Amino acid sequence: MERLPGVSLPSEFLALVWSFVTVVAISLVSIASYVQAAEALPPQITAVTPNRTSVPRYSLLQLQVELEAEYDNPFDPDQIDLQAVFTSPTGRVLRVPGFFMLPYTRESAPGEVEWLSYPGPGQWQIRFTPDEVGDWTFVVLLKTPQGEAQSSGGRFVVTPSDAPGFIRVNKENPRGFAFDNGQPFWGIGENMGWYGSRKSGDYDVWLNHLAENGGNLIRVWMASWGFGIEWDGPDGLGNYLFRQDRAYQLDLLFERAQELGIKIILVLNNHGQLSARVNPEWDRNPYNVRNGGPLSRPTDFFTDPKAKELFRRRLRYIVARWGYATNLFAWEFWNEVDLTDDYDAESVTAWHREMAGVLRTLDPFDHMITTSFSDYRQEPSIWMLPGIDFTMTHFYGQPPRGDPDPAKSVLQRDRDKRRFDKPTFTAEYGLDWSAPSAQDPDGTHLHDILWASTVSGAAASAMTWWWDNYVDPRNLYRHFRPVSEFVARIGAGSLAGEPFSARVSGVPSGRRIEAYGEKGPNGVTVLWVRDARATWAEMKQGYQPQPVSGLSVELSGLAAGRYAVLWWDTVEGKPVRETTAIVGATDQTLVLDIPDFQRDIAAAILPERQP
Repeated sequence: MERLPGVSLPSEFLALVWSFVTVVAISLVSIASYVQAAEALPPQITAVTPNRTSVPRYSLLQLQVELEAEYDNPFDPDQIDLQAVFTSPTGRVLRVPGFFMLPYTRESAPGEVEWLSYPGPGQWQIRFTPDEVGDWTFVVLLKTPQGEAQSSGGRFVVTPSDAPGFIRVNKENPRGFAFDNGQPFWGIGENMGWYGSRKSGDYDVWLNHLAENGGNLIRVWMASWGFGIEWDGPDGLGNYLFRQDRAYQLDLLFERAQELGIKIILVLNNHGQLSARVNPEWDRNPYNVRNGGPLSRPTDFFTDPKAKELFRRRLRYIVARWGYATNLFAWEFWNEVDLTDDYDAESVTAWHREMAGVLRTLDPFDHMITTSFSDYRQEPSIWMLPGIDFTMTHFYGQPPRGDPDPAKSVLQRDRDKRRFDKPTFTAEYGLDWSAPSAQDPDGTHLHDILWASTVSGAAASAMTWWWDNYVDPRNLYRHFRPVSEFVARIGAGSLAGEPFSARVSGVPSGRRIEAYGEKGPNGVTVLWVRDARATWAEMKQGYQPQPVSGLSVELSGLAAGRYAVLWWDTVEGKPVRETTAIVGATDQTLVLDIPDFQRDIAAAILPERQP
């Protein structure tokens, strides 16, 4: 999306920055104290302390590691490489990188402007999420140019839990998502790219409102003005010491989202970092040769060996610190990479192929990987890569009139992306790319894109972009609840299916009633019937949909049998009518009377299971 935030930094934040610099200096002196002038000392592991010895399955095991070693940059694995090797009850071996951090505490109350404590002494940690019940063992390894060290062996037991695990591409339905335990997942949510003046306090409010209305998915950027860990500071490139407060903020976000059942798509880079034209940040980018970096041009980021080495280092830290999270939905390499300067599809495709392989090797938890483009028609060469797990679409209407029919846009683009035989959904949508959707104050288009997603074959709902200056101030979260309750009623496995057409009869003159359908992999058929004239645009011009009655819809190709039919109020989020129907073995056609409605109505036709 082509916008940058106008976030002002309060004076207390600047004071904290100077205090932070002082602490960093003290930390560096402490680190340097290990260096002996006369001789190089081999590294030592002096203690390994787990946060617990009994761990529920898919919960966090955290190891606090005390060590002595020589290094200048604790984020450079060539100087100091900390890892743990875990062995599962069935003999699987998982290697997990460790990381250095400065610990903070948030002093402010939830929802208030964030105020962080001064960081304490640096710590080394290893975060691990076990996926097998039983007895596990581990050993911690430390390596520096001066030598290697190994801890004594440790043990812990993993107990059963109800946690469903990490989210993957669904093995039973490769167009959808599912947890490790096989339970299907269908995302309902919005973008929450970065915080505003309250910093992490903004997320307290936004996440609560989304969760209260059934939302379960957000998309977050590691932007320079937000959660980015590699940008400014005295050693901004390849050294994340100056931005440990941002890393702590991201810790808080993952923890709070986990409590609320919300999954996070983590965007690692945004296009402006490599652009002097579109949301330009290139002049301040530490990779820029003018700032001491290795690159003369933004496009060299994708081919320069030093730049790739530095990005691999950043990937390692990101995996070490946040890879443990079961609510990490996916890594997204780029937001709209085609908006970087001098975009070259061949070199960008090669970069994605290489870095997907690197990330897959680094990440012991095997989270999904994706990327994104501003032009929904790009980039087939990347979507077809085996290392890219699902496709995404960004689409915006053009100013000043915006997108006249958002539902149609979502339906068309989601269905077009099905040609890649991977899960897909619309990860950014807006009526107008240049500004919030003030022309639709009630969120009519938000309602429409959410319901269109249920019948488009998408693996998640379309995600609106304007979260902080449209959805939240206008309290439009209410549009998520009817969809989430519908999905909860019919089951997430009823979606991400095969789109099909349905024919509506009895349409009165002056109305344009359309029906869209999707056959779920579990045999459930979902319908969305709407007055296609009752878009936000036509209603703004004066069209007022009136209640319509006497309609019927014809469905073909259903398996013979008995069905429960659920008609759903898309505004109130409750059943309108519940009946049964029988499909004969001869024609496999079902004709249903549609309850009276005004703008739209949804339905699910569920096979009745035999006892």
